[in-house]
Amino acid sequence: MKYLKRFNEELKPSTYMSAARKIRRQTGDISRSKRLEDWAQKMEMDESMKKWKENLETFSKYGTFKFNIVNPDTNEKLTADFLLEVGFDTLIFEDNYECEKEANENNFSAWFPFHLGLIPLDEETINKCEEMMPCAEFGNGFYWDHSFL
Repeated sequence: MKYLKRFNEELKPSTYMSAARKIRRQTGDISRSKRLEDWAQKMEMDESMKKWKENLETFSKYGTFKFNIVNPDTNEKLTADFLLEVGFDTLIFEDNYECEKEANENNFSAWFPFHLGLIPLDEETINKCEEMMPCAEFGNGFYWDHSFL
C-alpha cells in the first residue's frame, strides 16, 4: 500500500476492505480503517449504480411491472415499478442433474432454477429499497427477489 501514490488507478473495493481489516488488526487505528471501509462501500455502490444504468437500457424493452413489497420485520410497505431480470442458474441445474442421475440412474428428475431480479426505475426507488431492505443484495444493479425451482 505504501507505493499506491505512484499509481493513478482505482483498486477493487475488496482491496480497500482488506487493507482496512489489516490496519485495524495491526495498528488498531479504527478511524483510518473506517475511512477505507467507507470508501470501499462507496465504490461498490458506484459500480452497482453503473450496472443499474446498463440494466435499465437492457431490460426496459420488456416493460415495467408494479410490485408491492412488505418488510415482515417492520411491516413497512413499498409499491413501485420495476423492470425484471429473469435468469437461469446453469451451475445449480448441472449440480442437481448430476446428483439426481447418480442417485437414481433409471428414474430421476431435475429441477430448473430461475432467479428473479428487480430493477428499480429511478434512484428514488433505489433509496427507498435501501431504507426498507438494508440487508438486500443490490448486486449488478438489481435486487434479488425470488428463486423459482
